[in-house]
Amino acid sequence: MKTNLNRTLFCKPILSSFSLVFLLSICACENSPMPPRASIVISTFYKTSSGADLLNSRTPNAYKEKDLRVISKVEERGVIKLKSYNQDGVDSVGIFIDDQTGFNYIELAIPTKAAVLPLETYIYLSPTKIDTATYTFEGSRFGTHIPDKIFYNKKLVWEISKTPLDGNWPPITIVRN
Repeated sequence: MKTNLNRTLFCKPILSSFSLVFLLSICACENSPMPPRASIVISTFYKTSSGADLLNSRTPNAYKEKDLRVISKVEERGVIKLKSYNQDGVDSVGIFIDDQTGFNYIELAIPTKAAVLPLETYIYLSPTKIDTATYTFEGSRFGTHIPDKIFYNKKLVWEISKTPLDGNWPPITIVRN
């Protein structure tokens, strides 16, 4: 019986110390900033010069969902890699409908500098059409790890300085013929 009592007396201070450290670590975590995101996702619309929705299956020559893929070329610890930053981790892309406009869009996942050096992103629209997105990182109110400009086939299509204060990334509209 005496042994159990000693064990109990000995364990209580350890348990109390452990509890205190655990509680302090929880408080510290709640006040620390969130780690930077590995990617940002931008709604991207594809239209013809006449305004037809190229992601709508009823549009002539529309892109097919089964062909759409997004793969990013990044440098990670000195090694060049091709990676997908889509939510499910695969390179296929879904087509969604914008409730406000009725147009279809894809979610273009662009890597950030949180853990890698983003080089460029390849957007496969069909087996024969591949577009390229490149970006610059100059720093903004969102940090230095998020791109401040995105170029689509070398044309400026997105600027972080145009992001509203509500934090929603402005969409990209690509006009193709």
